Formats: sequence, structure tokens, C-alpha cells
Amino acid sequence: MTAATVRARVTTGAVRVTPTSMTVRLCAVAALALFVGLQWATLLFPSAPGRMALGVVVGAAAGATVALARRRRRLVIAAVAVGLVPLLLLVGGASVRELLPGGWGTLFPGIGDAVSALPQLRVPYTGADDFIVMVTVAGGSALIALAFLAAAALPRRGRAVAVVALAVVYAIPATEISATSPYLRGAVFAVLIGAVLWAERLARPGAAPEATVAAALLGLGAVAGLALGPGLDASRPWVNWDKFVTDLSRSDTEQFAWDHTYGPMDWPRDNRVVLRVKAKQSAYWKAANLDGFEGTRWVRAGLRPDQGFFSNRGADVVPNPKWEENIRVSLAGIRTDQVIGAGSTLSLNRLRLHQVPVGSPGTWAVLGQLHDGDTYNARVYVPRPSPDQLAAAGTNYPDVTELYRSMRLPGAGGHPARGVEMVFRPFGSHQQPVALGPTATVAEQGDRVLAHSPYARTYALARRLADGAANPYDFARRVNDYLNTGRYVYSEDPPKRAVPLDAFLFRDYRGYCQQFSGAMALLLRMGGVPARVAAGFSPGSLDPQRGQYIVRDVDAHSWVEAFFPRYGWITFDPTPAVAPARAQESFDPVTTGGGGATADGGIGDTVADPSKGGGKSVAAPDSSSFPVLPVLGAVLAVILLVLLAFAVVAGLRRRRSRPADPQLAELERALRRSGRAPDTGMTLRRLERTFASEPGAAAYVRAVREARYGYGTAPPTTEQRRALRRALAAGWDYTGRLRGLWAVPPSVW
Repeated sequence: MTAATVRARVTTGAVRVTPTSMTVRLCAVAALALFVGLQWATLLFPSAPGRMALGVVVGAAAGATVALARRRRRLVIAAVAVGLVPLLLLVGGASVRELLPGGWGTLFPGIGDAVSALPQLRVPYTGADDFIVMVTVAGGSALIALAFLAAAALPRRGRAVAVVALAVVYAIPATEISATSPYLRGAVFAVLIGAVLWAERLARPGAAPEATVAAALLGLGAVAGLALGPGLDASRPWVNWDKFVTDLSRSDTEQFAWDHTYGPMDWPRDNRVVLRVKAKQSAYWKAANLDGFEGTRWVRAGLRPDQGFFSNRGADVVPNPKWEENIRVSLAGIRTDQVIGAGSTLSLNRLRLHQVPVGSPGTWAVLGQLHDGDTYNARVYVPRPSPDQLAAAGTNYPDVTELYRSMRLPGAGGHPARGVEMVFRPFGSHQQPVALGPTATVAEQGDRVLAHSPYARTYALARRLADGAANPYDFARRVNDYLNTGRYVYSEDPPKRAVPLDAFLFRDYRGYCQQFSGAMALLLRMGGVPARVAAGFSPGSLDPQRGQYIVRDVDAHSWVEAFFPRYGWITFDPTPAVAPARAQESFDPVTTGGGGATADGGIGDTVADPSKGGGKSVAAPDSSSFPVLPVLGAVLAVILLVLLAFAVVAGLRRRRSRPADPQLAELERALRRSGRAPDTGMTLRRLERTFASEPGAAAYVRAVREARYGYGTAPPTTEQRRALRRALAAGWDYTGRLRGLWAVPPSVW
């Protein structure tokens, strides 16, 4: 008889889940659910461990209810699933009034708005929107409840479904938020998964050897992971999975147009990571300087045609060594010919493509395009003087900064000022601007030219703000405060206008970073302060474990830079703090749309709260604040309780029902381990006949049969054990030998 016939006649029996094994299963799921639930709680700031622990309790109660059901299980499962919906919403923070029909008009729209806002949220979420908090907590609790229901309702695949659901609960915060002791957390996670998958087998009689081997292998794997993990986790991955994933999509990278357009926002907003910057301090990550104002918008004009081709330092780049630092930039999901740096980028190395300086010192381009996976080092200069230092900086501007006090009037139509370029006198000179006509003739009556241009009101506003300022820094603060008086609101859908910035200042009163930064830079130039617009990304969120700033496409931003003697270009940001790019920045510009700055104008420890309209700050969330020791203590306590309960139950079972025939017990265990559990009604004589093609295996079964019924006393010989091992391994391809050894070990256990 062939091995295939043996497999056909000795089939796999049905999976039986005893009350003891179900108890062990649900306890193991509870331990894993508690661990991952507390990890999920860190998606919110402040963290919500109490709510997630309550969610675990609700899920465990649901699983126990299903497990105890003996009749009409499908009806019980359906009833429990329906009942979980309001319970999980209550866990998330919903009120009883909102769950009643009279409150549905508030509840359902709020949940819908929260779900639609989730893709754009930054985690940990620091806002005060109760519906976002509710959806976050209820969503994680729902996955935990699903794990309990699957474990209780599905005898065979319930454990696998539970592990998948709980792995999702663990993976989302683990990939979005860096926490302390990641390798230890991973080891605990692996051990708890092993408990869910294999702990209930320990409830079977005679499973102690299996438990010993499984625990040893799982422990060795966890220890090996702890030992090898830090070494394998290099700064440059062996396999760039981010690039692999994005390569599979049709549109694998994003491109940004840095010049201003002022229409409705249309750049990518998928919350995709585009940069990772390793730096000691946060900064605005600059891609380009918009140094020219061409009638209606700010553009990359390249105002320094005399700049040396292989040099990127000019009179307007005055680095101070104490404000220089090295940063490492890694691109992920972006394609650009502009080298992204910070402040003024002085030098570059390890760049894949040949770099060249552009017309604005401190910025670079490449011959070709950088894309996902490119990494390079940059030496940058980001000055952080105090407000007092800036107030005393004076107006001793180098000659080159005259280019940053100019603008071109609109060139369309038959306007008298068509194509005229205006050059404004330095702050405090009280002289008229110079108007340079199309034929390069000088007209000293600059005030008259501006008075007949579309920017007459803008120039009058700049003069009014400058007249009341004591110094250029005071003027810059006054401009910022004017734009943040509450009249101007943040909107990503402003109307298109022929003269956008004038319309923003005096007609529409709404816009996003382009309008706010463009208007401030224009007012500064008209007031005699060298200024320009910078485009790139706000600082993003800090990964404290790696010292990297994670920058996403929602961080795309533009801000203002003003020149101050002895310090160079200083960052100002008039955009309100409710803007997505400003929502969690960790860099405080000297002047911000949030209305405040640190005393020294440097790195701040606050983060804007978008739900408060930019007027309030909360403590910066520490993504490493996960309570490691209490959580691990609770998890280990649960594991110990499960093992203790099993030890007591297993001891009682062994006392009550020790196998009367150890040889028969070994044969049954061998058949079960090899996947050939006998059918109901299978006798030893019939089993012996199934091994007719393997005389040694048949002799093994015959020896067991004769010993059981008193015909013989000799146990199976070593050769007969080997023959049975070969017969049970047949037909299992390359896993056959391992199955055979597992089923019939070399010696009697």
C-alpha cells in the first residue's frame, strides 16, 4: 500500500477546543491585546491608556460571551457584534445622549468628518477634536474586539485571525511613532504572538516536551533578535522598502513647483513622507529662494548673475561658526532638481549628481534629478540671533542687497507704470524709491509712479507700518502682527485675481502660505528691508530614536527671509499656525504667525495647537513617553497568571487521567503530529493494515496492539520506530523528515 493510500485512510480529525484550551487561548489574546492596545494609545497626545485598557476589557467580555454560548452560536455572535458598536463608541468618548436617536444628527456627521480628516492628521494627535479622539480609540478597540471574537468563534483559524488583527493595532503606531526600547518591544510582541498561536496546545495531556521545545525556540529567537536587531538596523537600509513600494505605483514620486501661483492649492497632499533629515536642531528645509517679484508673483529670478560658477558664498551669506551645522538629507517620495538644505547651504558632499550653485547664494541645483533613495550631507548656516540682537543690527547693508529691495510692476495692459522696476531705499533713509523704465532711464519720482500703479495701497500700507517702527526688526514684527490681527484667515481655496497680493491685502483677506509670505516679503521690500520668499518644507516631526525629522508632503511651505547685517538671512513665518505645515513644527522663527517666539529666537519646546487657532501652545508630545516598565510588568503578570493556571489545570488532569498505555499514547501522538489523526472508529488492526507496504511500521503497530491486549510484552524495537518514522514522513516533500522526527523522536520521551 502506498504512502498516498495511508494518507487517504488516516485523515485529519476535527479540531476540538476544550473549555481549558479556550480559556488559555483567550488569556493569551488578552495579554497581546493589552500590549498592542497601550501602544495604540500613543497615537493621541496625551496618551489614552485607560480608554484602550477598557476597550480590551469590552473585547474580552465579548469573546467570553461567544465562547460560553452552547446553542444558536451564530445568533449570539451577531448579537454581540451589534452590541459592541455602542459600547466601543462609549469607550471612545461618546455620550449616552449622542447614542440615542436624538443625538445621531451630531454623532454621525462628526464621525464622518473625523474619518475624512484622518489621512491628513499628524501623529501623535495633539488637537482637541473629540470626534477624532473617539474614532481613534474606537477604531483600535474594534480591531481588538474582532480578535477576541475570532479567537472564540473560529476553532481552527481563530488564532491566526486574532494575530492579524492585533498585528495591525501594533504596526500602525510602531511605524508612525518612534518609542524607546523598540527591540525589546518587538521581542515582547513576538513572544505574545507565540503565546496566542501555541499556548493552548499546552493544555493537552503530555504536552510538556512540546512546551519545552517551543519555549526554548521562541526564547532563542527573541534573544537573537535583541542581539542582532541594533546591528542590522543601519542608517542606510540593506533593502530600501520605501523605494520598492513607491516603484510599484504609477506615480511613484511627487514633484513641487516652487514659484508662487496664488490660486487654489493644488500640490500633492497625500501625507506621504518626502524627506528624512538627520540634524541636531530643527529648521525650515529650503529648496529654493524666490528672490524676484515679477509684477504679480514671486519667482526664482536668480538675482546674482555675477556669482562664481563653483562658489556659493556671497556678501549676503555671512556664516557664523556657532550657527553652522552638518545635516544629512534622505529623499523619500520626491523628485527634484533643487538640492534641499536649510538656511544657507554652504557645501555638499556624497551627492550622486553633479551640483551647481544657482543665482541665489545658499541654494544649489543638480544636473539631472534627485529622487527617492538619494542621500547626501550638507553644511548649512541657520542663524538664530535673539530679538535684541536683531533690533541692534542696524542698516549697514552690503551693496548686493539692493537687488532684494526691488520689484517689477505689472507689465500687462497700457498702464503708465508698465514694466517699470522699482528699487526702494534702505529702511530709515526717507528717500523716494527709484523707478527704472524700460529704456533704463532713471526717474526720481518713484512715489508718483507707485501712486499710479496697482500697488498704490500696498505701498501706502508699507510706508505707514515703517514710519512707526524704530528699526528694521521692529518693522518686520509690525508687518507680521498686521497680518495676524484676525482680519486675514487661513484658506486653501482663495479666488484667482489679476493682482493677487493686493487683492489678498485689501479685498479677499484669505489665503495660505503663499499669500501670507508673499505679502510680507513685498511689504518689507517696499519699507526698505532686504527680503525674499523661501520655499521648501516646514520642520516636520522629530523621530527622537534616530534623531531624524520626518517631513511629509503636507509640510510643503513658503516663508519669508529678511537680511540683517552681521547675521545674514533670518527666517520669519507670517502664516497662521492653523496651517497643516505649521501644525507641529518644532522650529520657532523669530516672528511667527502664531504670535510668539522664544526669548532667544531659537529652538522652542512648544508646538502649535491647530484646534485653538494658533493662539495657544501645548507641550510638545514626546513619542517616547510610552510607559514601558508598567506595560511590560502588566504583560508579564498576565503571562505568569496564564502559565500558573495552566500548570494547576494540567497537574489535575495528569492526576486524574494518566495514560494506562504509554506506547499507545505515543502512537496516537505520532499520528497527530504527522497530520494523520485517525478517524473515529479506527482500530489498531485496521491501522496495521494501512501500513502493509511498510512491514517495519506495521510491526510497530502490531507490537503496540499485542502489548495492549496481553499477547506480548516486548515494546517496539528501534528498527520498527525508524520504519514508522519513514512511513509518516512519506508524501510530505522536503518537510517530511522534519515531520517524521517530530512525530517519532529518536528515543522514547
